[in-house]
Amino acid sequence: MGTHYSTVKIFISTSHREPDISLAKEFAQNLEDLGYIVFLAKNSIFVGEDWQHRLNIELDSCDYMLLLLSENSVTSEMVYYEVKRIQERQNSLNRPLILPVRINLPYDVNYDLAKQLEKIHQLDWEREEDTPLITEKISNSISQNSSFGVSKKKIPLSYTNMPVPNAPLILEQPSGTVALDSHYYIERDSDKECYQNLHSRHTLIRIKAPRQYGKTSLLARLILDAKESEYYVVSFNFQEFDKSLLTNLEKLLNSICKIVAYKLNIQVSLNEMILQMFTPKMRAGMYMEEILSKINQPLVFVIDEADRLFEYQDVSNEFFGLIRAWSEKAKSNLLWERLKIVLSHSTEPLLGVTDLNQSPFHNVGLEVKLKPFNKDEIKELSIRHGIELAEDELLKLIGGHPYLSRLIMFTMVNEQQSFDSILKNAYSQESIFLDHIKRYIWIINGNQRLKNAIKELLKNNNCTDDYSCYTLEATGLIRNQLNKPKFSCELYRNFFSRLIL
Repeated sequence: MGTHYSTVKIFISTSHREPDISLAKEFAQNLEDLGYIVFLAKNSIFVGEDWQHRLNIELDSCDYMLLLLSENSVTSEMVYYEVKRIQERQNSLNRPLILPVRINLPYDVNYDLAKQLEKIHQLDWEREEDTPLITEKISNSISQNSSFGVSKKKIPLSYTNMPVPNAPLILEQPSGTVALDSHYYIERDSDKECYQNLHSRHTLIRIKAPRQYGKTSLLARLILDAKESEYYVVSFNFQEFDKSLLTNLEKLLNSICKIVAYKLNIQVSLNEMILQMFTPKMRAGMYMEEILSKINQPLVFVIDEADRLFEYQDVSNEFFGLIRAWSEKAKSNLLWERLKIVLSHSTEPLLGVTDLNQSPFHNVGLEVKLKPFNKDEIKELSIRHGIELAEDELLKLIGGHPYLSRLIMFTMVNEQQSFDSILKNAYSQESIFLDHIKRYIWIINGNQRLKNAIKELLKNNNCTDDYSCYTLEATGLIRNQLNKPKFSCELYRNFFSRLIL
């Protein structure tokens, strides 16, 4: 490989656990030897430096992201954030480019980044000898200003088959959607409530919970149940929608209606010239009515990550006002009764839907708030992992947080760490919770109002700013019962007392 004297900046995104970090350092050295400017946080951020500010600067100025995908990094909150930040920067030519390299990562691994990366070609690293070959491939791609060549493999996004009786149990990564055949999925009372309402006459189910509480995993099971009942199902995840759609009501509604028709293989024969006489919401209603008239079973209309639209209030108010109107039609129109709507969101809807008279989140349908695991559910999860735990101690530390519960048990089994060891390192640089906490640090440090609310909560056990209280509760950082806000768990209080006070 020849030397390239270049001002091209490459940001390496990886988990900070071994063996990932050692391989990342090797790639960094190889690329630097070729003359590229390389940023790797483990090498480039010094003790005492404002790592968040520096990381943002590097993400906002890089030309390429070398994304090392491993079993560690695909569950990393920081890697997820870094990819999202790059994607928000991307222009119509997808610049800056993401160059993913899979580090002994099977293509049937189920993880949050899968749908974001499914259209991006990827390289496979399997052994030490692959490092210089992949480095050369990276350099060639940069010199040609292109992405990697076409990959013959695809990341499967379909549901896995149901479990074979008595099949051996396989330890699963704790983050991402819990597979339909997972031995580790804990069914809560809210699940049963959703199943029952899915089959009622007038269905609008609103599933609300902080991130990593299991909303998408529950949705997957509701979708399976609907399909087994021979219902039609069309699902959307607003995280997959481009900003150009989410900021234009007409484009958003037109796209959704046509996707529904396409997925159901239905030809909609409405006169486009006549349709133009009506408003976008009226056209969408006419389009949906035509679809409902051509099916003989209920249609389950699913929207995951609905809160992505809350960022764009004008469109959010109009879109969710239409969803509410459709739900109300089902009570007086037999045709519209065929439409069943299921929404999933985490952010407090008042922050994005400002008109309560239009909102489907206000006094309409069934609101299901996913709760933390209780003592019995923690006990059941530990039994399924084959370990013994002091449930009270774990509940005190993490408040029954579903993802953190699985993370602790996964670490105990997979890395043979004791709970005492995890607790001892909980607030150090070796903490297994560090990645999870950093996401909250980004949120709080980027909003002085929230930061002040955290300070008040730490000092006075109170939060007098209702807006901040709503927001912090929606993120899962606090719980506000009977207007008595408090941190959701000891882990959050202790981390922020170290960081803010």
